[in-house]
This record gives sequence, C-alpha cells and structure tokens, in this order.
Amino acid sequence: MGPSSFVGYRLAVRRAVADIVQTNLGRPRMSILRTAITAATLARRVAMHPAVLAVAPMILNPKVQAAARDATLTGAYKAGQLARKILNSTKR
Repeated sequence: MGPSSFVGYRLAVRRAVADIVQTNLGRPRMSILRTAITAATLARRVAMHPAVLAVAPMILNPKVQAAARDATLTGAYKAGQLARKILNSTKR
C-alpha cells in the first residue's frame, strides 16, 4: 500500500463522514435513505482496504464471527424498534 492510496482512502472517508454530519455551510440535512447508503458505502470501503484485508485472517475466527452476527442482529432489532416508535408517534 503506497502513500497515495492511503491519502485517497482518507479523503474518501473524510468526504463520507462530512456527508453524514451536518455542516455549518447552510446545506440541508441528508435524507435517511441517503445517510444509510453513505454509511453502507463507507463500511464497504473500509472493509476492502488493504490494511483491513491483511489483518482479517487473524481476527475472523468463529468466536468473533458469532459476536459480530449477534451485534448486527441486536442492532437491527433495536433500529426496527426505534423506527416503529417514531412511526407510531407521528400517527397521533
């Protein structure tokens, strides 16, 4: 991995984070769908980074995979609960 690829990676991450966070430049907030797509794209870019791929065989054992699966399912469940709560509160 050369220095130029690292700089390009950092720039892409910085742009993705800037898109997620509202800035003081008068730009409107991003829609929920665009925020989700941006977060997923950022996660994919991080996962495909050469440094992450080099370390992956060391950390991707069955115990870590099970913990990641449980955390993902728990997060999805809680996100669904929050979405239902928001939808129910707007119906009143």
